[in-house]
Amino acid sequence: MGWRHWQRARRAPPDGDSSAALLLDRRGTSYANSEGFGPNTNIVIGRRWRIHSHDERTPLLVRSNRAGNPFLTGLERMLKSRWQVVALICSLVVTPTIANAQAADSTKAQAQDFVRDVLRALLGPDWNLFAAGGATKSERFLLQQAVNPSDGQRALQSATGFDIGGGAGVDILLRTGFRASYTYASSTLNFRTNNGDGSKALNIDDVGTLKSQTLALELIHYMLPWRAAINPYGTLGIQGTWWLLHEKSPLVTGIGAATPFSVSPLFSFGVQFKATHKFSARLEATLSGGRNPFTGNRSFRSFAGPVIDEPTSVNRTDFRLAAVYHFGKSKMPSATPTVTHEHE
Repeated sequence: MGWRHWQRARRAPPDGDSSAALLLDRRGTSYANSEGFGPNTNIVIGRRWRIHSHDERTPLLVRSNRAGNPFLTGLERMLKSRWQVVALICSLVVTPTIANAQAADSTKAQAQDFVRDVLRALLGPDWNLFAAGGATKSERFLLQQAVNPSDGQRALQSATGFDIGGGAGVDILLRTGFRASYTYASSTLNFRTNNGDGSKALNIDDVGTLKSQTLALELIHYMLPWRAAINPYGTLGIQGTWWLLHEKSPLVTGIGAATPFSVSPLFSFGVQFKATHKFSARLEATLSGGRNPFTGNRSFRSFAGPVIDEPTSVNRTDFRLAAVYHFGKSKMPSATPTVTHEHE
């Protein structure tokens, strides 16, 4: 601050002291010592700085001496505390921003560049192999009238069967991946009375074995980053299914039928339990549909009676438990540096 910023004046202190001092700057801040100021001293701050006393108005010498003024000490503390509050607020805002930026750089949640983030992930180490097994259940295939109409109706349906399979997957983003799988399923065909009265008169067990082979491609999305210990997930995909029939009774036959094939969507949801960075387990349920293998010109046939209902598609539910092996090394999260602020 230049010499022209200061205004000088001098007077004798009213209480007899030899000197008094006051320093005023253009911002209106005053610095003074406690010497030479009586109770009647009045300080007026304006564009031109003067010190006036109710007793007399004489020039004073302005000099920079702040020692011993309690008013000035409190003002300085207030200003310093204000800057500390501002610095604290800045640190609270800046620290999460830096942490989020580093997290985004370490593992991306969304693809920003398709070639770099997706295609290169297919050649990376985040692949896995899995084997699965469980239970399968299908809806009713046919509803037929009994040979004697007074006996009522019966339905051709499958009992709860089993399925086994395996596949491979790759995690391309933080919560997203792909998987391809093959599943073999087998279940027993039974006739069940469908009169609504609890009767079992038309029941016939084990008239055949219905088998299927399925190839599926799915997009899998995790609720949490895929390395989480307990992680719910869901999938959406497409599958192709081939049906095979092994007859055990003349009531059903596959003679003259082509191999029924259908393409249909499938949905899955489950939970992944990650024991180590190499091994994990999945418990999931799969819902899928497809063309009914007992409908069409060259389909499987039933001779149990006139057909009442022949749905064009049937739904199937699978419950599976899978063991997963993960390739590659575990990625340790990068430590976030601590942001500090120095205060003068």
